[in-house]
Amino acid sequence: MYNRLYGLGYGMNAAGPFLGFHWIGWLVGALIVAGLVVAIVLSLKAHRAAKAVAVREHTADGTASALALLKERLARGELAEAEYDRLKTKIEA
Repeated sequence: MYNRLYGLGYGMNAAGPFLGFHWIGWLVGALIVAGLVVAIVLSLKAHRAAKAVAVREHTADGTASALALLKERLARGELAEAEYDRLKTKIEA
């Protein structure tokens, strides 16, 4: 239709989409798909890394998480050092 409107007849001409460079559309499409794949792979890697850190910080009996909470309370000043030491020995026992 485009070609007929401008008197170019039928078939492909240099006046077609992208001036005859139709491969540009394929290239742009392929780059978009590749970008999406890379984004998905990177987000999955980040999710797995965050999950691995969470698993590594917590043991089966929960002592690592309890010690982490205890350290945070000491750092915030909620506990005195003597109280921290007492609770730490109690957790580790």
